Amino acid sequence: MDFVYHCSYLQRSFHVAHTSLPCAHADLSLICLSVQTWSKYVKKLGDFAKPENIDFAVQCLNELITNALHHIPDVITYLSRLRNQSIFNFCAIPQVMAIATLAACYNNQQVFKGVVKIRKGQAVTLMMDATNMPAVKAIIHQYMEEVGFI
Repeated sequence: MDFVYHCSYLQRSFHVAHTSLPCAHADLSLICLSVQTWSKYVKKLGDFAKPENIDFAVQCLNELITNALHHIPDVITYLSRLRNQSIFNFCAIPQVMAIATLAACYNNQQVFKGVVKIRKGQAVTLMMDATNMPAVKAIIHQYMEEVGFI
């Protein structure tokens, strides 16, 4: 698989976590991508909407997020190859926003009750800080620690 795939996978995972699992308007490709994961927890995707399955829903969400985090080394490699500052910023900012959102969603039942977003101030800080590889690595490390991935 190529680096662009890994970067886009992180974005797709962000959307899975961001829109919650049982979603009538969910992108079919996202559902198909994660069927191997969610089918471990319920028989039908719609079963996550049942209140008695909230623990399974959170476990599945955590697995999807953990799967996305496995692609971080490839994201770092890809970003480290970018030499143009504008292009670096264009690529790095969505990645740090995605990992921050994934961290906010991790183990969070609120994902299934509404949209979980990072705070505006946090988003601005990420945009301002994600301007070079050491800063991006530090941001990624911080959020990976938050979810216990490190």
